[in-house]
Amino acid sequence: LHVVRGTMTPRRPSASHRPPSSSGFTLIELMVAIAISIFLIGGMMVLLQNVRSTYTTETSLSTLEDNERLAMMLLTDVIQSAGYFPEPLINTAASTMPASTNFPSDPGSPSILGSSNAQADTLIVRFAADTTTPNLMNCMGQTDTGASIDWENDFYVDPNGNLTCQVTNGLTNAASTPVVIASGLTTNTNATTNPAGMTILYGVPTGTAITPTCMDTYKTAAQMSSTDWANVCAVKVTLTFANPVPGGSPYVQFTRVIGVMNMLGAST
Repeated sequence: LHVVRGTMTPRRPSASHRPPSSSGFTLIELMVAIAISIFLIGGMMVLLQNVRSTYTTETSLSTLEDNERLAMMLLTDVIQSAGYFPEPLINTAASTMPASTNFPSDPGSPSILGSSNAQADTLIVRFAADTTTPNLMNCMGQTDTGASIDWENDFYVDPNGNLTCQVTNGLTNAASTPVVIASGLTTNTNATTNPAGMTILYGVPTGTAITPTCMDTYKTAAQMSSTDWANVCAVKVTLTFANPVPGGSPYVQFTRVIGVMNMLGAST
């Protein structure tokens, strides 16, 4: 207080003594900023999840296609060679492919046998090779024999959905360790919901065609007779894989008709 002309009046605070003005964000501003941040982070997480899902789907489809190509390639190479034996002016089918555990009937014929079990169809294909035919490939990818051999290629689907191959030397009945060719085949044996992992149909001539042909009828293994097995002209293979992409059909099927060399006269 100071006195002006004898009057007591309050002293005004100087500018240097005034209380500082408030600064920073209010609570509402902070809440809005947090809400916007959460929204942006959520959007980034959704985008990241979509990218990851797309990558996983593409990788699964690529693996499926690789499995299908490899399986069909080996099946085709082996089936096309069915009944082959080297140097026919010297050898015979009976001498190069004698009766064996897998083929206990007539030597040399048939060169293809099949059956059905609870999991899927099975297929056994045999052909003979020696050092003069190094390009022949069995279901394990082996080509160089180094000696005469009766290759018996056994294809089947194991309980885990793996297309498996086992090679047996028909001359000694010595079997190799089974090798997985492709994975991801269906294992549900209920055909109304999921077909078997591998189904085989055999094309044979039955004489019902108007014009004589190599084949006129497809039969299952259960429908085949001993005469039919000796006259298989083509093999229709269907592989059924579990679909890796959710939301669609539970399975994906691939089918190929493969001609048998000794019936079609093809060379290998």
